[in-house]
Amino acid sequence: MKQDSTPSAYRMSARDRLLLAAGGVIAYGGRTLFDLGFAHDDWVLLRHMAGASSLTDRVSALLSGASSIVFRPAELPYFALAHYAFGAEPLGWQCLSLAIQVALAGSFMGLLLRQGAGRFVSLCAALLLLAWPAKDATAFWPIASVCAVSAWLTVTALNLHWDFVRLGGAWRR
Repeated sequence: MKQDSTPSAYRMSARDRLLLAAGGVIAYGGRTLFDLGFAHDDWVLLRHMAGASSLTDRVSALLSGASSIVFRPAELPYFALAHYAFGAEPLGWQCLSLAIQVALAGSFMGLLLRQGAGRFVSLCAALLLLAWPAKDATAFWPIASVCAVSAWLTVTALNLHWDFVRLGGAWRR
């Protein structure tokens, strides 16, 4: 029987997702996720949005109170949406940071697989990325989590480009 040699896009299995999620929880210290809070700089940012009732109000408050944010405009919707969802409750922000770290590790695993690395090696590399000890600022400091978002979007764009080169498709471009 002739096999189809048409390349296909990589799809992460449920098992891979569960392993990465478990690795992320372990990297966050398991139960200590509930004990994490905000840093001083987080409170400075959060106070600007205190009392805002809508997403637009939050964005306006950030623009007027934290004027240097105009140099990093992608932070506006990120912080406004996170504050809209979690307010000044640190657990929500920490869970969001954890989810972003796991998504970054998953995208990294996908990129390695696309480039020909084996599943086991790719999974181990992604788990090592989660366990990397020098990432504390982007993992546990809520306002620094935008750095992990940037890395995740970059690796996701590389995955899309890799698939576009191999598979085509205008939406990947």
